Amino acid sequence: MCELFGEDLDAAVAAVVGIAAEADTTPRDSKAFFAAPAGGKSYFFRPSTSWNDGGPLIERFGIEIEPDGHDSWSAFVGTTWGGNERCGWQASGFGPTPLIAAMRALVEWKTPNVEVTCPQGRKGL
Repeated sequence: MCELFGEDLDAAVAAVVGIAAEADTTPRDSKAFFAAPAGGKSYFFRPSTSWNDGGPLIERFGIEIEPDGHDSWSAFVGTTWGGNERCGWQASGFGPTPLIAAMRALVEWKTPNVEVTCPQGRKGL
């Protein structure tokens, strides 16, 4: 189960969706993470906290999100249905927010038996 959070989770998401990324080495109050799409301008990529980054991935990969009790969320990817009931899924993720749960599910789905590595300059996951 993926339990990454913050920049480590964002770096893992970038890696599994094929976005070239690097750590921001500029000193600041909160750590940042840069992504650089091919031929594009670098930008902050924070899919676990920004709906602008995470929302399109949820839609692209068909990630289902639902509340899971007290201040927690569940997300499912690769769901199979039997009538109106979820019969199974290929990966799931859990977290304190919908985006964290969804991004954890995405990383788990894309890397079920693979160790995800961080961009150069980041600690290992």
